[in-house]
Amino acid sequence: VDAQPLPPQAREVERERQRRPAVFHKVCAHELAVRRERARELAAQGRESEAVALLQSVCRDDPGEPGYLVELADAQLASEQTELGESTLRQALSHPAATSALRGRLLVRLGDLAVLAGRLDIARQHYAEAEALPLDEGSARTLAAKRLALDLPEAGPLLLQVLLGKPKSSSA
Repeated sequence: VDAQPLPPQAREVERERQRRPAVFHKVCAHELAVRRERARELAAQGRESEAVALLQSVCRDDPGEPGYLVELADAQLASEQTELGESTLRQALSHPAATSALRGRLLVRLGDLAVLAGRLDIARQHYAEAEALPLDEGSARTLAAKRLALDLPEAGPLLLQVLLGKPKSSSA
């Protein structure tokens, strides 16, 4: 990756994509993939608590992979375990194997949760931190729109609703 002629931010995004260990990693990657797929199926069936439990087992079996924590957080948030999901995102953010590109995505996600909770000043902080980290082009554009929307008193709440999919509080 280091030898490729890419801009520094694009290099970090690519490093995140290629970060996974080889197939000889001590945890069976196929078994983890089967469990992760089963968790997605359970969530699609509305069995979120079972999906969360299965993803927790994946995280226990491969604690070196912060991406699994992100999947777990997504399942927790989908099952309305907002505080637990936010805590899991923070755990992934501080994970020693988290790349700067992953940290950027996590900060955006934490900013989104802060917007949904009406904590707009905290959202601004997370978004500002994320903007300084490598993001893919689409994520960077969406982040710029979210940051702009936070400071638009008239159209901002509607724009945030479109970007995040839920009604937003307009107070900070």
